[in-house]
Amino acid sequence: MTVADQAALLDLTSDAIIVRDETGNIKFWNRGAEELYGWSREEALGRTTHELLKTQFPIELSELVKHIRQKDRWQGELTQFKKDGSQITVLSRWGLLPTKKDSDQPDLMETNTDITARKHNEDLIREQREWLRTTLNSIGDAVITTDAEGLITLMNPIAEKLTGWTFREAKHKPLEKIFRIINQETRNTVENPVDKVRRLNAVVGLANHTLLIDKTGQEIAIDDSGAPIFDPNGKLAGIILVFRDVTEQRKAEMATAQLAAIVEHSGDAIATKNLHGIIQTWNAAAERILGYKAEEIIGKSVTMLIPPDRLNEETEILGRIRSGRPFGRMETIRLAKGGRPIHVSVGVSPIKDSAGNVIGASKVLHDTTELANAREALLREKEWLHTTLTSIGDAVIATDTQGLITLMNPVAENLTGWSFKEAKGRPLAEVFRIVNQDTRQVVENPVEKVRRLNRVVGLANHTILIAKDGQERAIDDSGAPIFDPDRKLVGVVLVFRDVTQQRQLESALQSNERLALAGRLAATIAHEIHNPLDTVGNVLFLLEQQLAQQPQVAQLLKTAQGEVRRVTEISKSMLSLHRETRTASPVNLAELLRGVVNLVNETIAKGRRTITIVPGFEGAIEAYPSELRQVFTNVVKNAVEATQEKGEIKIYSEVATESGVDGVLVRVVDNGAGIPAHMQSKLFNPFVTTKEESGTGLGLWVSRSMLEKHGGSIRLSSSVEPKDPGTTVSIFLPLTIAAHKHSQSQHS
Repeated sequence: MTVADQAALLDLTSDAIIVRDETGNIKFWNRGAEELYGWSREEALGRTTHELLKTQFPIELSELVKHIRQKDRWQGELTQFKKDGSQITVLSRWGLLPTKKDSDQPDLMETNTDITARKHNEDLIREQREWLRTTLNSIGDAVITTDAEGLITLMNPIAEKLTGWTFREAKHKPLEKIFRIINQETRNTVENPVDKVRRLNAVVGLANHTLLIDKTGQEIAIDDSGAPIFDPNGKLAGIILVFRDVTEQRKAEMATAQLAAIVEHSGDAIATKNLHGIIQTWNAAAERILGYKAEEIIGKSVTMLIPPDRLNEETEILGRIRSGRPFGRMETIRLAKGGRPIHVSVGVSPIKDSAGNVIGASKVLHDTTELANAREALLREKEWLHTTLTSIGDAVIATDTQGLITLMNPVAENLTGWSFKEAKGRPLAEVFRIVNQDTRQVVENPVEKVRRLNRVVGLANHTILIAKDGQERAIDDSGAPIFDPDRKLVGVVLVFRDVTQQRQLESALQSNERLALAGRLAATIAHEIHNPLDTVGNVLFLLEQQLAQQPQVAQLLKTAQGEVRRVTEISKSMLSLHRETRTASPVNLAELLRGVVNLVNETIAKGRRTITIVPGFEGAIEAYPSELRQVFTNVVKNAVEATQEKGEIKIYSEVATESGVDGVLVRVVDNGAGIPAHMQSKLFNPFVTTKEESGTGLGLWVSRSMLEKHGGSIRLSSSVEPKDPGTTVSIFLPLTIAAHKHSQSQHS
């Protein structure tokens, strides 16, 4: 075949064929190129192809040519422009033409096929697919499509979520594997929608009560439909399945049905009314409680059920309902058929339409007639019980099981110092504070004791009640459990009374008995020692006569004679049971204290204790000297005996006022071991001592009696704490005994 024949053949093809040399100049331009680009052969020959056609290459032209020379060929899509300026897309195939000589650069032949229309159609199809995919993904329902064989070709995100399968996992899998459905009631597998659509060749819906079992086994109530997809020839090409989760809808339907059944069969009267108070619905319980049949009252005003004096309640109810606020519950009276009044508990709530607008109200009436009667009877019984408790002469406190106060009568308020209003709801131990009279230890809470023993209990003897203001009263009481009808403990009742006077009488009786014994003992002792004392006095007189020339001895004899005289006076007082000295005399208190200290130092202290009189009151007071000397001797001797060797005793005196009477306060302070708290209040009783066998237990008792005759007083405070032990005895003496007696007469 000649070259001319070959060129003629190339002109017959519809593709554009271009041959170019190594410089890019066009050497051949066939008729297909003329028709495609609009440039004639004469116009094209000798020009550069990519400049003439404004070719847009996917890579650099030099790289493209290099690739062709290495691989002999290249194929790809190019964008070019015709002579008229219109853009086209071509499928371009490039290849090397053989050369005559090995040294010549081969020419390039470019064959271009116009694919502009095809590309346009592909773009349209791609856009349509993207639009369809976006549309399906935006649908609120789940969508699955299959081919004619039931293999999945598309799933939107909702379908992925409900089935638990991703489209990537489900693609080309059988629908029945991904979309597993059963009947909610029978648990049997439901017919595959693909099979049903193919069998009926029409749109189909699932049966009610269908459950979808997702990938994890979770069950979801669904509603769905399946439709066939036909090709242009009317042949079944696939199926589209649309379904949705109706779990909440099913629950709502069930709840509605249950609510309707509850309303109809409720034991309470349930009715609805519009905003004008016209009754709309009426259940069976309303018929039974109020006596009206539904046909008798529906359409009537609700005011026919309300007593005339309570019509304002309906006005208030409708006002709240119109504003969208529930009325809550209200105890009131309504009229049954025939005008019979009944006690009811009423609750009213607004009814709203789908837009949230209030269109009416629902009303629930509970018949509380029996409850009201029982409440009234209980109230009368409670009032009777309250009157009974408040009339009891003893104090009464009741608590719940936790020990919180629920009742107090006036006597209990008086003894505790707490009003019931203050004490209500407080723990019993906070209001009813009790300690042991002797040990001062807190006594076990009666509520705890009753709960522990589950029976009536009594307080221990010597129990003291400490009132709100700190006042102490001796009490006697008992606590008893309160049981309900099932013998379950529901509270505790405490009954107690003030026995302070009774205790004082008992104590006085005991003191009188001790006083009588002490009087007899004192008279006996005084009688026995009186004669030896006379003998000792005579001996001291003779010694004084013989040793008068020795001043130091004479001074000691003088001191001994003074003490013998004092002991003689004491024995006389004991014989007469403290018969008063007829007259008091001025006494220099500082000198008397120094004399007592000297005597104690020379007798029992003997330098082994340091007794210091701190400078203070230096004046005189009116007193009975011998008795006052005996008081301070007893107190200082006790301090010496209470301290260890090298112990310290300090005596302070200062002007003071007590109960409106001017006087002197003397304090004797030691650093001894101290006296236990339970013993301190007993030490002023006869025969009570901390000295075991060495003490008589009469010193402080006698001292208090003597001080009371002066109008004075004696108090004791002590600590046994290791860091600061010791005892302080405080003695108050009026400046004049006459002032004391005058004060007493004024108080009388």
